[in-house]
Amino acid sequence: LKEAFKKVKEQGGLIFHNHPGDVSRYEKEWHEDVHKSGLIDGIEVANGFRYYPQMVNRCIERKYFMVGNTDAHGFTAHRYTVNGCFRTHTLILANELTEEKIKEALLKRRTLVYSGGDLIGEEKWLTEFLNASIECQFVKESSKGDGRTYTFTNYSSYIYRLRKGGTVHVLEPFNTLTISFGKDKKTGKISNPQFRIDNMWCADYQHPTIEIKIDKK
Repeated sequence: LKEAFKKVKEQGGLIFHNHPGDVSRYEKEWHEDVHKSGLIDGIEVANGFRYYPQMVNRCIERKYFMVGNTDAHGFTAHRYTVNGCFRTHTLILANELTEEKIKEALLKRRTLVYSGGDLIGEEKWLTEFLNASIECQFVKESSKGDGRTYTFTNYSSYIYRLRKGGTVHVLEPFNTLTISFGKDKKTGKISNPQFRIDNMWCADYQHPTIEIKIDKK
């Protein structure tokens, strides 16, 4: 099998490790060998509804791309639709739908994984994807000058759970929310629109905190 991996690499192919949670103690030495030999390019961090959070750290440390798959052996509608989500998949952040650009994006690790309503990946790509999905517009400043109100419009097909303090705002696809921000308790300045995204996961099994870019138009 290792020789087959070498042949794939010689021909310019990419190899990713599926089902990393299924490795038995008898296989660990072999797996570590092919990883150390530079034969692995990516790792499956989600399989169906199974999520392997430790693999996110490994991908970042070893510079692997992340993928997610259904591992479906039959129909998927009964499993995913009834749970109110899309089936597990990989988003490849490429600027052209060509083999060359897709391979470039994979090698530069520009991927995100969707599983069970959550998005998983490196924080910088989660941040860019969220800001590409949401248009934020300034609405008004409070009469006392101690707060600002913004609208947030979601132009993607994904739900975002935006946590601000103890409140979670659910931003549905192709919908708009109006949210106000007051002064920051530490700085005394009016807060920029920033949320912890409760259905995003990055390194160390953490939710990223992301500042939303304000549309200047």
